[in-house]
Amino acid sequence: MDKLNMIYATEDPDYRSSSIKFGICMATYMRRNGKSPFYLKRSLNLIKNQTGTNWHVYLVGDRYTNNDEFESCLVDFPKDKLTYINLPVAMERDNMPKNINLWKVGGSNAFNHAHQMALNDNCDYILHYDDDDLYHPKKIQILNYVLSLYPDASCLFHYSTHVNRQRLPKENYTTITKVRPNLYNVIHSSLCIHKSIIKDFKFDGYAPDKIEYDCGDHQCINFLHDKLNTDPIKYSVFIPVLLCIHEVECEALR
Repeated sequence: MDKLNMIYATEDPDYRSSSIKFGICMATYMRRNGKSPFYLKRSLNLIKNQTGTNWHVYLVGDRYTNNDEFESCLVDFPKDKLTYINLPVAMERDNMPKNINLWKVGGSNAFNHAHQMALNDNCDYILHYDDDDLYHPKKIQILNYVLSLYPDASCLFHYSTHVNRQRLPKENYTTITKVRPNLYNVIHSSLCIHKSIIKDFKFDGYAPDKIEYDCGDHQCINFLHDKLNTDPIKYSVFIPVLLCIHEVECEALR
C-alpha cells in the first residue's frame, strides 16, 4: 500500500502537522427550511475531527437572520481555530429575486469576506467549503503529504461527488498527478488554492442593473484555469482519493 492509501485507510501518524497554514473559508445563512444548524454543525464537526491540525476556519454569516442560532452552532468548536463574523447585509439575497441568478452567485460577497480574512491571517492555502458539504477527516493530513511531494503547487484538488453522487473527475486516476481543474472535473469544495493565486480573485456577485450572472463555481474555476495556462511555472496537482461529498443543491431557490 503506498503512502497516500496508507494515510487514507489507516491511523497513520505521519503528516498530521506542518508549517503550512490552511484557511478553510465558509459562508452560511439561515435557510427557510430550518436546516442550517444541522448542516453547519455537521460540517464544522468534520473539520474539528480532522487528523491534520494545521488549519483555521474563517466563517462568514451572510446576514444569518437569527444571530443567537448562528452562534449556538459554534459553541463546541475550538475558539482558537475559528474566526467568524455575521454580516449585516446579504448582498445577493437582499437585492436579487429568488431565481437562477441567485442560485448562481448567492453568498459571493460572504465568501469574498472569508477569503480576505484568511489572507489577512497569512494563510498559505485557501480551501472553499460549503456549509452543507462533507469533508473527509483525512483531508488536511493528505494535503500535507501531497505538498511534501509538490511543495510549489499552485492548486490541489481531489475526487469529490456532485449531484446524485456522481464522481468528479470522471477519469480513473490511480496516482497523484499534475492535472488542471476545469468546469467538468471539479467542484469548488475540492479546491485548495495557493494565496499567490487566490489573492487576485473575487467572486462577481450582485451589481445594480446587472442582468446576466456567471455561476460562482465557474468564475473561480475559469480564473484558476486561466492562471495556470498563462504561467508555465504554475501547476495543479490531482489527488486520487475521495475527500469531499456534495449532497445538497439549489436550496437558495426553495
